Amino acid sequence: MVRNSTNTLIFIAIFFLGLYSLASYSYKLTPQQTLPAQVATSTTFSATPTSITAPLAKSSLLPELIPSQATSDQALIAFIDSPPGPQNEPYLILTAYFSDGITSGNIKIQGNLYDRSFLCTDNPCQLPVTASSVITFQALTDSGLTSNIVQANINVTSQADQYSVSIESVTQFVIFSDVCSSSWGTTSSNSLSWGNYFQVPSRLNTDKKLHLLAARLISFGIVDAKDCPNGGLDGSGAPNACGLEKAFPALVEWQNQYDFNIWSASRDIHIPPKLIKTLIETESQFWPSNERLYLDEIGLGQMNQLGMDVILRNNPDIYFKLCPTVLGDCNRSYNSLPKELQAMIRGALIDSINASCPSCPYGIDLVKAKQSINMLALVIKSNCQQTKALLDNVNATAETEDYWKFTVATYHSGIGCVQNAIEQASLINKHLDWDLVSPMLACYGGKSYVDNFWNNLSTFNNYSLEPGNPYINLTSATLGTTQAVLPTPTPIVRNIHALVNVFQDSNGNGIADPSEWINNIVVQLTLEDGSTLSKTTENGKVDFDMSTYRPGITIIASLPGYYQYKAFTLPEEGQISIDFIFTSPIVPTKQP
Repeated sequence: MVRNSTNTLIFIAIFFLGLYSLASYSYKLTPQQTLPAQVATSTTFSATPTSITAPLAKSSLLPELIPSQATSDQALIAFIDSPPGPQNEPYLILTAYFSDGITSGNIKIQGNLYDRSFLCTDNPCQLPVTASSVITFQALTDSGLTSNIVQANINVTSQADQYSVSIESVTQFVIFSDVCSSSWGTTSSNSLSWGNYFQVPSRLNTDKKLHLLAARLISFGIVDAKDCPNGGLDGSGAPNACGLEKAFPALVEWQNQYDFNIWSASRDIHIPPKLIKTLIETESQFWPSNERLYLDEIGLGQMNQLGMDVILRNNPDIYFKLCPTVLGDCNRSYNSLPKELQAMIRGALIDSINASCPSCPYGIDLVKAKQSINMLALVIKSNCQQTKALLDNVNATAETEDYWKFTVATYHSGIGCVQNAIEQASLINKHLDWDLVSPMLACYGGKSYVDNFWNNLSTFNNYSLEPGNPYINLTSATLGTTQAVLPTPTPIVRNIHALVNVFQDSNGNGIADPSEWINNIVVQLTLEDGSTLSKTTENGKVDFDMSTYRPGITIIASLPGYYQYKAFTLPEEGQISIDFIFTSPIVPTKQP
């Protein structure tokens, strides 16, 4: 039952639009390259990063539909990072964010290092270090909001007048697992060049020259390019060389203002963060406008009713939270609703991510745009589940990266197009890859979209914005003479062990019988920083005590000389077992 007559009229209109759109939808193109009209009031955009916020035009349902899964209830989150590679002077980088990813305001960071206090009046903050030590710090605001206390062990080394700084352990970390590769039963995306998860959101910062975004910033007066030829834009509305140069500082800030939201969506939904950011870049170049193609395409991810349908079918919890705002009777599942009521629910869900706001600066609600990133990650997750079903239906397999390409194709072109291609390709080979499947995509632009997407994703690291870049402004910490009074951080005592078993399965039963354990085999663990730990098997076993290492890191276990390697993620607690099983006699790598 519809809640009231006004809602009835609104959602009947949404229904007919939705039915027409779904019926006529065949494929999805990249966003139209239309540009906004020149705004009368021109605002100069400073090269110094600022906090970009805009008021909500109306209450958003998104935080209720997809609540944060952060383990802390603190209002702020503080982070520590070290600069990559050798530096002339050793230092640390401290940053902090409001945990909702929306609130704006000044955040300070205070702490203790070398028996002295320090204070950062803004962030990101550069803190000089001189030797290996323990640092304790906390983020805070003048209004009394605080973060958890963070404690870290830092290591400082020097060579030839150059310094290297690394974080050996830290009390705050995220153990990331890629939900899609886990469901596919393939190698984790962590093993791919773009699949790793950063413990610090700012590691997602990039400095890409995005022409469509530059044109938006100039057209809306966010960038003042009046002294450029034709105001910084050529006849087609694209930025000319002068306009692009003028816009570049603003381009950097604009494309990175969503990074904490991307990082937290990755943490909560378990989708690789670089993939989320690349999808936003490909779809909208970080400008959350709406386009009308075959369907209304909304916001940063240009999501449409088909994407909402996928979410509602795969996430009943979201449907049951949303339904009471639209219908009076929510006892039935989304899948069992009549089509007209499904269209109304889809319309309400897509409206919740619609950042169009005539009363907001530049016509967009940046707060709502940031909140929509969790929904975008959920669409990706639902698409990867669809991809698994498509391959399972034809008894086919694929490697992790190919699974991801099929998933991106499904996001862009729809499940029907990808299903037909997979079914055709599976008649040729049951182990599918992109080279085999992509020529069979009948939907226009499907192959080129994924190929372009993958070029952006695979070159992500080429555009990483690292400390020392002129577009990163680091506030210098002020050092005190005594220690600051901070709450004592709760000590974290862990018991973590990596048990490596080596045996020869002579009888093929898949388990180690007493006579099958192999002694005197060197087992090596290679850590993320390149350092190694080695032990030799006794009774076929090696036990590594990893209690002092940071949980969540990826470790490679190997048997040097026997070409045996296995990657594993260090757990937060307990024991993880790694088995090396030989099914034939061991052949030495060197002659006696």
